[in-house]
Amino acid sequence: GFANSVKNAEKFTKAFRDEGIPCATVEANTRKTERKHIMSLFAKGDITVLWSVNALTEGVDGPAASCAIIAKSFAKAGQYMQAGGRILRPAPGKDLATIIDLTGATLIHGLPTEDREYSLDGEGIKRTAEAPLKNCLSCGATILSAYQVCPECDYVFPKSTPQEIKI
Repeated sequence: GFANSVKNAEKFTKAFRDEGIPCATVEANTRKTERKHIMSLFAKGDITVLWSVNALTEGVDGPAASCAIIAKSFAKAGQYMQAGGRILRPAPGKDLATIIDLTGATLIHGLPTEDREYSLDGEGIKRTAEAPLKNCLSCGATILSAYQVCPECDYVFPKSTPQEIKI
């Protein structure tokens, strides 16, 4: 999970632990030795949820991770793509990656797997084509607008009728 503050990450960690789910927080000021220990527990599966605050977005390899909870806004697409990339690495037995977006970052920056245009002129990363997204009216999942049935909960979207143009 990617939290916006240490206070929130610790609150989320406590909530998971209260439900019996092994969880830890790593933040920018976590000592190297402690971070290494936490990451080894995560790699072994002894910790199943890991909250991050200004850490673990780049240079971290945890290929078994299959879900990212976005609980912070990302001003730049690159930061968001790095966070999403933590769960996109292939691993044995893994065929699905899920993003739980609590902030709308996916609607702003698109899917992490979208094609992008990169440049060296300082303009930042640009989307080459926006994949239109929508939220399911039943479960809230963010899905491609083309879906008529939600792949998460099987909700059938009502057919829209084109409005008559009035001049």
